[in-house]
Order: sequence, then C-alpha cells, then structure tokens
Amino acid sequence: EEALRENEERLTVATVGGKVGIVDWNIQTGHVKANDTYFNIIGRTREEYTPNFESFKNELVYKPDLDLVEKTYDEIINKKKIHYDIEYRITHPTKNIVWLSHKGSLIFKNNEPYRTVAVIQDITYRKNYEDEITRSNIRMNNIIKSAPGAVFTFKPEKGLPVVSLSDQITQISDYTPEEFFPKGAIHFESLIVNNDRFINREVMMKAIAERKNEFQNTFRIITKNNSEKWIWMKAQFSKNENKEDILEGFLVDITEQVNAEDRVISAALQAEDNQRQRISEEIHDGVQQTLISSLMG
Repeated sequence: EEALRENEERLTVATVGGKVGIVDWNIQTGHVKANDTYFNIIGRTREEYTPNFESFKNELVYKPDLDLVEKTYDEIINKKKIHYDIEYRITHPTKNIVWLSHKGSLIFKNNEPYRTVAVIQDITYRKNYEDEITRSNIRMNNIIKSAPGAVFTFKPEKGLPVVSLSDQITQISDYTPEEFFPKGAIHFESLIVNNDRFINREVMMKAIAERKNEFQNTFRIITKNNSEKWIWMKAQFSKNENKEDILEGFLVDITEQVNAEDRVISAALQAEDNQRQRISEEIHDGVQQTLISSLMG
C-alpha cells in the first residue's frame, strides 16, 4: 500500500507538472475518472460537468470534429484498436475553441474491451503556430508564383547545383526545374554563354572573397529551344541547416528590355548620323557656296 501511494504521488506530480490530464474510462459501466488537470484543460469543474462519453460528445466536442471522435470510438469498441492517438477541438467556456491531443490505450478483460486509459494535453498553441506557418507558406508560395522571375537556391559550386528552383524557370529557359542537376543532368551554368559564364563566376567568387552579402550580374543564356536570352541575376549568400554555403535569389528575363535599349541606341545613332548629314549638306550647299562666290567675286 505504501509503494502504491508513492507511485500515485509520483504520477500526480508528473501529470500536474506536465499539465497532462488523465482519463480512465470504464467501457462496461461508462464511468469515467479524471484528474484535476483534465478539468482545468476543459474549463469545467467537477460539480458542473460529469465526464462520460455522451456528455463528452454533446457538451465538449466541437461539432465539426464529432465525426472523427465517433470514428475513433468505433475503432476502439468494435475493431478493438489497442492504441489510439487523435487531435480534436472542444468548446471552452472562456477560450472559445481549444485543441486537444488525446492518446490512449485499450485494456481487455475476458478478451473484450474493458477500459481505456488516456492522456490529454492542450495543444492549442502548437496548432495556432502550425496554422500560422501554413498561412505564411501559402503567402510565400503566392509571392513566388507572382514574381516576375524564377526564385532559386543554388550551391556556389561549379555548375551551380540546384537546391530549389521555382516553376518560372521554364518560362525563362524552356527547361523544367526537375531537369537541372542534381535531379536532372542539366547544369544551370552550362546554359550561360561561354564568355558570360566566366565573368559571372568571377563576379561571384569576388563577392565571396570580399565577404559581400550579395551580388548581381547580367548574362546571356541559350535556352532549350536554342534561343538567346538576357538574364539579370541577383543573389545573396546564406547557410543551410548543415551550415553549407548556398545562394538564394532570383533570375529575371530582361531580353525585351535589352533589345529595347539596343533599338533606342540604334535610333539615337541613326538620328546623329542624319543630323551630321543634314549639317554637311547645309554647309556644302549654303555657307561653302557663299564663300566660294565671294572668293571668285
């Protein structure tokens, strides 16, 4: 009896310290025993709430999660599932909705389900954190999808092995992200025109040597359809979870802008030539003839 009391004391200390609710459900009688922590978690007192499966379903469980709870109940009673682990929501008198982690084991008597013993934990904070991460990931993916260029993560090694690459790279290079090394056989750096490739690597290595956080460069690539495009690259240095150097940034197709600038420059040069031609003709037909006539006169 003394050893039993000590065990119960240790269990009580452990459950209170860990904020763990204990629920002991006698399936045959329907009677449920629960510790004080459980009542604190659900926001009820022993006087106002009698724990049993019916009150659990009707008073506690958040209605959208009722099917999950009933399905788990069926697996325990009819399919005799020995261990179960579910997460569901309950209505709380002051916190509105609370997420619970419910892990339990089934005990048999005469080969029939006799009772379950489960531990209950409030996981609302974790769930809210996970939801916020999910929303952040969705926002980030939407930003990446709407970005004017391809978002990338490269390793600053020869060939620029791809860690991650957004789908916009297909619009730029006609290659899919999966075709690039190490998933595929294509090295991104091999797409860059030879002279530009050496210049780009020199710019990158100079940035590494000078310990710059970021660098940018412009170069030409040859696409899968054998067309030439001008690309603007901006990247910053970072570390991955293995403390390895990586490049993160984006690639933008600026071919139209470059061609537009070339057309502007060509037009400006042509206009300058036309102006010179006009001035030359005016001098030849005007001032020069007047001077010659004066000299002859």
